[in-house]
Amino acid sequence: MSFWSIFDISLIHATLRASTPVIFAALAAVVSSNAGILNVGIEGGMLIAAFAAIAVNSVTGSWILGVLAAVAACEIYSAVIAVAHLKFHADVFAVGTIMNIMSLGLTSFLLEIIFEVSGKYVSDSVQIIPSLSLDILSGNTVLDSIFNNYSIFEILAVIMIAVIHFLLYRTVWGLRVRGAGLHDEATLTAGINPAAKKWQAILVSGVLVGLGGAYMSTSYVNMFVEDMVSGRGFMGLAAMFFGKSEPVLSSVGCLIFGFTDSVGARLQYLGVYPQFIQMIPYVVTVVIYAVSMYFKGKKNKKMNSAVS
Repeated sequence: MSFWSIFDISLIHATLRASTPVIFAALAAVVSSNAGILNVGIEGGMLIAAFAAIAVNSVTGSWILGVLAAVAACEIYSAVIAVAHLKFHADVFAVGTIMNIMSLGLTSFLLEIIFEVSGKYVSDSVQIIPSLSLDILSGNTVLDSIFNNYSIFEILAVIMIAVIHFLLYRTVWGLRVRGAGLHDEATLTAGINPAAKKWQAILVSGVLVGLGGAYMSTSYVNMFVEDMVSGRGFMGLAAMFFGKSEPVLSSVGCLIFGFTDSVGARLQYLGVYPQFIQMIPYVVTVVIYAVSMYFKGKKNKKMNSAVS
């Protein structure tokens, strides 16, 4: 296998597949960021959702109920963050960090209590989230590879980019959420409760996190593994910074992660050290975050110089 053979047409599908959970995480970060809240607890929320999805799915045999359970679990998770931050004024970064650590221990504990296994859980009774294909395209190898056999959630992730963009920039709700994120007192002057809008943003963010977690355990790998999110929540945060809290640009950052992850997986066939391959997505995360912070610093410097 040559190096250039890695970049075949199937890489497009692989990139979107690897990008999907990061897209959900990034969109969740975008919504909460526009409300003035840096939700670093996305990583733990995805892990909780992944466990809830596969647990309910394996018992009921329904992927729909599994997804609903994942969303419900993430709404509770998000509500805890909202109460701690908005009601008791705890530092949101500290709360998110604690929730991330708690979710790792809680899912490992529940794995042993409920399924009496440790490390990972696999079950034949789990119903995989279905994929969609168009028979009319199956006769063409290229078109079949590009457009067919996508999970419903991979398609949903792309749709949600447009939906979140519309909600934030084309609705009254989005205007008020962004206003609450920019200036609480100005929002109050307009007769809008900023705390209520922040609550709503966190809960909407929780739905997106729940969808991302459900995809991880019932479509992406079809099992639950301890700490299976593996930093994708933080990658979503980095993509949000890269995209300056804008859904479309943030999703571009997610596709970069998905591309590097997919290329890294294929490099194994060329004898590249697996430790190096596992490192690639995280190095890209740091680079993208650093670049976004650099340009943000330049923008702030220009604004300050203009004011002075």
